[in-house]
Amino acid sequence: MKSNKITLKNKKNTKQITVGFDNFPYLGIWSMEGGAPFVCIEPWYGVTSRKGSKVQLDKKEGILSLPSGKMFECSYTITID
Repeated sequence: MKSNKITLKNKKNTKQITVGFDNFPYLGIWSMEGGAPFVCIEPWYGVTSRKGSKVQLDKKEGILSLPSGKMFECSYTITID
C-alpha cells in the first residue's frame, strides 16, 4: 500500500474517522453482505482464506511467524473528528 491511513467521511455533516496503520502490509475494509449500518476498517498482517480453501495456517498469505520466545508488537490509531 502507498498510504498509512484511511479516512471515512460522513456525507451528511463534517464528522469523520481516520484509521492510521503504519507498517501494516494489508488493510481489510468490509461490511455485512446485504447491507449493514457499519463498515469495518481493519489493519491486517495477513489475509483471510478464500471460501472453501484448506490452506494450512502456517502457509497462509501474509502470515507472521515468530521463533519461540520472541515477541511482536504493532499498533494502529483511530481518530474521530
